[in-house]
Amino acid sequence: MAESELERFNVVVAMDGSEFAKFAFEWYVKNVHRPEFHVVLVHVMSMESAVHNAEWYKPNASPHGYDTILLKNLIEEEKERIRDKLKVFGELLQAAGIEGTVKSIHSEKPGAGIIQAAEECQAKMIVTGCRGLGKLRRTLMGSVSDYIVHHSTVPTMVCRHPDEDHKHGQKSK
Repeated sequence: MAESELERFNVVVAMDGSEFAKFAFEWYVKNVHRPEFHVVLVHVMSMESAVHNAEWYKPNASPHGYDTILLKNLIEEEKERIRDKLKVFGELLQAAGIEGTVKSIHSEKPGAGIIQAAEECQAKMIVTGCRGLGKLRRTLMGSVSDYIVHHSTVPTMVCRHPDEDHKHGQKSK
């Protein structure tokens, strides 16, 4: 990365393609973005869907119980799906008229991948959406936004979608 890229104000926006991530990006663009900022849309990927694909559970002709051609095809399909997502993310930047880049990163855990990407591009800020998991689900499953908030060394903005109905125990008026 060139020195001038490291000196600019890089903002990492976590992007998984969900409505929550898109809302966070749109909120950032509308309320925070400045022309001198450089946005890095980060998509954390893993080959998990290829490994956990239902095709593995079908009987196959391989004497060893695995099929290298099937694995290669599933991985290629996953790579194509990821390329398509990254293209859509690039189009989001263009539609918003924002200078930026799209970055994909491999990581077992999305939160750790976002932190890694932010460190690599020396981000000054991280923006992420929030799915609004309840306390029990967040405790059992973890939360990407919680992970980012607790492990980031830069300011982190968590954007909750206004239609999210999780009220944290508050009664509606």
